[in-house]
Amino acid sequence: MATRARSCLSVENTLDDVMAIPVLGIGEGIEEHGFIDGHRYTLEIDFEVLIAEIGRWSILLEHAPSQRPLLEVYDQSADNPIFNPEVRSKALAICREAADKLRARISADWPRRSTKPNANGQAKHPLSKGVASEWYCLHCDGTFTGSQMAKNMWHCPRCSATPIDIFIHRSGRRPDNLRRPGEQV
Repeated sequence: MATRARSCLSVENTLDDVMAIPVLGIGEGIEEHGFIDGHRYTLEIDFEVLIAEIGRWSILLEHAPSQRPLLEVYDQSADNPIFNPEVRSKALAICREAADKLRARISADWPRRSTKPNANGQAKHPLSKGVASEWYCLHCDGTFTGSQMAKNMWHCPRCSATPIDIFIHRSGRRPDNLRRPGEQV
């Protein structure tokens, strides 16, 4: 059984779980404490979600939906509860629920077209405000649809590059301002 203790900045202390998460900034998140099958954990929601039993294990989940949880084990002893599949499953469920709320909070101030492409598949970039149906990733040179970008919180579906590295795609080539030296037009 997983239980959570409420802190003064807890997401659960308000009627609106999404807006209870403060405007995000380094060190301005939420910390909660609880128990999973009698084992104490700390949950931190900042610009990512971290759940941990301090000194024994932690699970980090970034805000890009394409990112897989990262499990780190610091205590290899057989009694470490994270080796129990039920405890690990409960910890991941708590982490994923918190990540869903974090993602909702991040996108709460975005234009609607950033999360819901129109009938033509056009989506609006939440930072640059450009509108297009195809988007380009600076890191992996991938091309993606507006629906794919909106679904993945404007992180690259292939390499998880952040929204600042996503640009409008134009006719199968890198955007003009991103061409490599000597690259032909």
